[in-house]
Amino acid sequence: MPFNPQQFGAVSPDSAFNTAASFATNTNWQGYVGEATMSYFTQMMALTVQNFVSAAAGMATLIALVRGLRARHAKTIGNFWVDLVRTTLYILLPLSLVLAVALVSQGVVQNIRAYQTVPLAQPTTATTPVKDAEGNPVLDETGQPKTETSEVTEQTLPMGPAASQVAIKQLGTNGGGFFNVNSAHPYENPTPWANFLEMISILLISSALCYTFGKMVGDTRQGWAVLAAMLVVLVIGVAVAVWAEQRGNPRIDGLGVDSVASALQAGGNMEGRRSASASSTRASGRRPPRAPRTARSTRCTTPSPRSAASSRCS
Repeated sequence: MPFNPQQFGAVSPDSAFNTAASFATNTNWQGYVGEATMSYFTQMMALTVQNFVSAAAGMATLIALVRGLRARHAKTIGNFWVDLVRTTLYILLPLSLVLAVALVSQGVVQNIRAYQTVPLAQPTTATTPVKDAEGNPVLDETGQPKTETSEVTEQTLPMGPAASQVAIKQLGTNGGGFFNVNSAHPYENPTPWANFLEMISILLISSALCYTFGKMVGDTRQGWAVLAAMLVVLVIGVAVAVWAEQRGNPRIDGLGVDSVASALQAGGNMEGRRSASASSTRASGRRPPRAPRTARSTRCTTPSPRSAASSRCS
C-alpha cells in the first residue's frame, strides 16, 4: 500500500477484525500502537473514514428518534442514508476542517513524511535484558534475567497526518487516536490551547444536537434544558473525578512515592507516576525510594527504538 514510509507489515487477522469492528461501531477500542502498527494509508483511508461514518450514524439515529418523539401521526421517520450524508457533509466535515487547521496552528503534526531521527539534547542510558540467539532471556546465577546498559544518543520522532484524524476523533467522540496514547501525546495535543480546542469540540457537537432537538420539536427551550441537564451531570462528574484523582493512590503512596503537586509534577493519581517521581528526585538530588522486594521475579520490558529512554522494569 502507498503512504507507508516506515514499511510496516500487515496486522494479524484478529487485530484487523477487532479494529474494523471497533471503528465501524464507534466502540472506542484501540488494540494496537498506532505509530508502530498502522501506515498513513490505513489511518487516512480506513480509520478516519470510519470515524466520520460511525459518528454520523449515531447522529442520524438520534434525528430519527427526535422525529418519532415529535410526530403525532407519521408513517416514516425519515431516510437514514439521507441523514447520514447530510450529517457528514454539512456538520462533521466542515467542523473537522476548521478544527484540523486550528490544531495544525498549535503544532499538531500533519504530513506524510518518514519518521525523523534526531540527536538527544541530553544523552541518557537504557537498561535492556540480555537474550540468547533464540530470543530467550539469559539468567544469572540467582535466576534473574541479565541486563546490559547502553547509551542512548538519538530518538526517532513519529510523523504523519495526525491533525486530520484528531479533529474527527474529538468531534465524533471516537476512540483510537493517531498515536498510542491518544491526546496525551505531545504531537496530538502540544499546547494548552490545543487541549482546550479538543475538549470544547465535544461540547460544540452536544450543543448543536440539543439546539437541533429544540428546533425540531418547535421549542428551543427544551433543547437548552437538555443541554443544561447534561452540563450539570458533567460538572458533578468532573468534580468527583478531580477529587478522587488528587487524593493519590494508596498502593503507590505506601511505597514512599511523592504524589504532592509541585512545579515538577501534577500530583495526585497521575499516569506515569514513576517517571514523574524519578524526575523529581533527580532534580532535588535525592535518591528515589527503593520499592520492597516481593516474591515475584523482576521482569524487564525491552525498550522500543522510538522510546529507548523510557525503558523501565516492573
